[in-house]
Amino acid sequence: MSTDYIKTLPLTKRLLDNYQSTHSTEFPGGSTIHYDQVLCHTHTHLNEHVHPKIQARGELHDNGVYLTDHGPKHIELVMGRASQLVRTEKSLRSDGTKEKFYETCLSPYEIFILAVGIHFHDIGNMYGREGHEQRIREEMQKVGALTIPLHEKTLISQIAACHSGTIDGSKDTIQFLKPETQSDGHATYRPQVVAAVLRLADELADEHSRADNYGLLRPDQLPETCLLFHKYAEGLRVSIAPLAGYISLQFSLYEEDLKTPYKKKKKDAALFEQFLLDEIYERTLKTYVEMQYCGRYMRALESHLHEVRVEILIYPHKFTSTASGQLHYIIGDTDYPNYAGAEKSTLLRLARNFSAIPDGSQIASRLTAGQPLPIV
Repeated sequence: MSTDYIKTLPLTKRLLDNYQSTHSTEFPGGSTIHYDQVLCHTHTHLNEHVHPKIQARGELHDNGVYLTDHGPKHIELVMGRASQLVRTEKSLRSDGTKEKFYETCLSPYEIFILAVGIHFHDIGNMYGREGHEQRIREEMQKVGALTIPLHEKTLISQIAACHSGTIDGSKDTIQFLKPETQSDGHATYRPQVVAAVLRLADELADEHSRADNYGLLRPDQLPETCLLFHKYAEGLRVSIAPLAGYISLQFSLYEEDLKTPYKKKKKDAALFEQFLLDEIYERTLKTYVEMQYCGRYMRALESHLHEVRVEILIYPHKFTSTASGQLHYIIGDTDYPNYAGAEKSTLLRLARNFSAIPDGSQIASRLTAGQPLPIV
């Protein structure tokens, strides 16, 4: 596989093609650092010497863990998804026309930060899956091709680390980045926007190309706790319709894969059984949650996603193109929001910390009794 995709993917191609006209006004340092060369050299070094080895090295630390692909192809896929998410509305509407072109909502420096962040977001998996997002800056220091100041490495590592895990026990990792537009000399950037794009692009980069399709021909030779993840990826096709506002997840499955459960490992290493269909239900809901969460920080962009459309086609065997079963569902409100139940019970489900809020009768009783009102 060629490692030159950084020169052909529309997002990074735009940065490289326009670098000479933007390097003195859109990047820090007034041309003292050649960011185009830094990106290309880092890209080449990681794709040739680091990314192909991440999976094998990770297995040395996580006994029995065989992840879906984390090599150069995964990085390319995440960058491709990011390219789709940050297109302008004008660019999106040019699809299918003779005037088709690519335009992005990100500044040139934000593109650089995003591309380097994508390259490093999973690099910590070399030392095991747990806490991998916290090892990014340490690994950045080892890459000589990344010739940028420490404060920029820190910024990029913080953005890349938001793609998973927790900070101070919270999964809302992006909140810890600065929300306002930041500047470094002439360059401006929005840390939360870039982090949200990286996180959602990574979420949408789990599909058939990441599965060990050849290994699945002999599933008995693969670790039993990895099969569910590879089976999930094997059947999945992802597409994004930014103007229509939805993500499409299409699964092609075989009846045989749905008959018995697979082994799955909890965080405490305890094993339990999970059917592939139940895994799909959980993971598609997670995609919706990530879409909603990242969308909170991506409001400055021109693609606004609001639902996940799921199609599951079930085939009797590998030698037929006729499905024996079909399942379709949409995650997200498609009509006027209809929340069943009393108002307070609905809020208890939807709002944070609402359980401590007194109801009307409780407030009335306090007022009647002359008691102070609660401060919640």
